[in-house]
Amino acid sequence: MKRLIRYILATLLVAGALVFGNAGGLHGPMPGTVAAEAATLKLNKKKLTLEKGGTYKLKIKGMPEGAKLVKFKSGKKSVAKVGKKTGTITAVSAGKATISASIRLADGTKKTLKCKVTVKAPNTGNTGSSPAGNDTGSPAGGGKTDDPSTGEQPGTAEKEFVYTPGMYIDNMDDIHAAEKYCAEHLLDLECVIPEDFSDEFHGNLRGLFRKMSTQVISSFSSGSEAGTWEVSISPVYNISFMVERALVDPEVANNAGEDTLKYVKEAKRMTEEAVKGKKNLKEKILACHDYLIDHFSYDTSEGPNSHSIVGFIESGKAVCDGYALTLKMMLEYIGVDAEPVTGPGHMWLRFLYDGEWKYADVTYDETYTVHDGKLSRKYITDKSGNFLGEKEFYEVGHMAETKD
Repeated sequence: MKRLIRYILATLLVAGALVFGNAGGLHGPMPGTVAAEAATLKLNKKKLTLEKGGTYKLKIKGMPEGAKLVKFKSGKKSVAKVGKKTGTITAVSAGKATISASIRLADGTKKTLKCKVTVKAPNTGNTGSSPAGNDTGSPAGGGKTDDPSTGEQPGTAEKEFVYTPGMYIDNMDDIHAAEKYCAEHLLDLECVIPEDFSDEFHGNLRGLFRKMSTQVISSFSSGSEAGTWEVSISPVYNISFMVERALVDPEVANNAGEDTLKYVKEAKRMTEEAVKGKKNLKEKILACHDYLIDHFSYDTSEGPNSHSIVGFIESGKAVCDGYALTLKMMLEYIGVDAEPVTGPGHMWLRFLYDGEWKYADVTYDETYTVHDGKLSRKYITDKSGNFLGEKEFYEVGHMAETKD
């Protein structure tokens, strides 16, 4: 009888240990959950063929909650380079290279995804220059790509425009592509154009440069070959744009200048402090919004630096475009596409979340926070905590935007 009682007690103790031992795990992933979620991770390409000079942006699919990209890395930089955070591959020379994406999962383990890249020499039979494509993970011009889930067939990404100083350009598609490339890399635009192209050139250039610059200086001189002009366009990029580009793409940081780099460093520190400990993208977006309200105030005096992040860093104050452009660069740094929206005398922001544009106005929320004494999210989320789409955003009493 005593033996039976001891057996029953032992059984109950073991069962209790199992029950209460697992209870602590209810606050984290159940055994096997992280592994199961990791199994959904993949790149949008496992094999890729590019011509020398071409580019392609890798994207990670199926990123589970709590996972974080560590970095992209090229196994052979002499063949193909890749942006550590952006995943944009640049074909350098003919050969083969493996691009890897290192990801840290919620339980601290790492997973590595790989894409095999083949770089071919340019097709010398193609004498025309191709226009710049998009940067959405698809080849420029909407060409077909291989889908890793349907047979691992290697695809060829259409060649994207690559700018080289002093290049010969005779069409507006390539002029605008060169303008975009130079703006993204904080460069001057230098090219040679035919004389009969100069009138069209004058009438169609500088659209992007005007948006990104405080001043655009240009010069024309006779080219070394008859019938050509040598053109030099020197934009004075505005500080917000320079900080954002250098923050998002460290490879262009040196083009921003030493004075700008201190603001880049501070923008990085601010963003990382804001999102520290946040588990998912939504929490990180809200944290960036809240950080600006918690740490800075509206500049009623409209000081000389109040229209950019410089105002926040130098004096702790800025006006609406300072709020909007600083939030934009913070969101871009954590991988969220964003762009400013303007109305009469005001600027706010929209950002891509789950494939849809959502709207936010930190300046309005900062004003409500000051008046009500508690942090406002009226102009970024609804009462249920969902991000505001365009219709919902303007329905809460926001001014209308200026349509182009």
